[in-house]
Amino acid sequence: MKANRKYVDSRPAVSGVIEIILLVAITVAIVSTFYVFFGVSGSVKSADLENASVVGSATKDQIRLVLISGGEGYNDGYNIQNDVRIFVNGIKVSQYDSLIWTIGTQILLGDTISGDWEEGETCTQGSYDVTLSLKNTVVYDGTITID
Repeated sequence: MKANRKYVDSRPAVSGVIEIILLVAITVAIVSTFYVFFGVSGSVKSADLENASVVGSATKDQIRLVLISGGEGYNDGYNIQNDVRIFVNGIKVSQYDSLIWTIGTQILLGDTISGDWEEGETCTQGSYDVTLSLKNTVVYDGTITID
């Protein structure tokens, strides 16, 4: 037996050529997975929404969100059902009164008796964590306190 060869149950280990082929194949698979995950789908804001902005504040008994800027190519507004996602304390807002959210208009939110968040309802005093995304890009993430 040679000292530099490994044997398992009296069989030689994988040959050097096959080792190299396996290492290259595994490396290519890992690199392509990272490229697809980070390169194509990416978590970076899209250029279209780079200048989009939303201001969040409190009224006497509601959370107010105002679209200040729609971003490049979205100055006519957003389809609320398809483009806008709002979460309050981790719960998705499920009901909206309007269909289009245009620059300068507000969405007033509150919680219902069942705990769902809807436009037009009122809410109790407290702090609320609000996250708003336009076309899957987060443009507002903050805490709004109702006194």
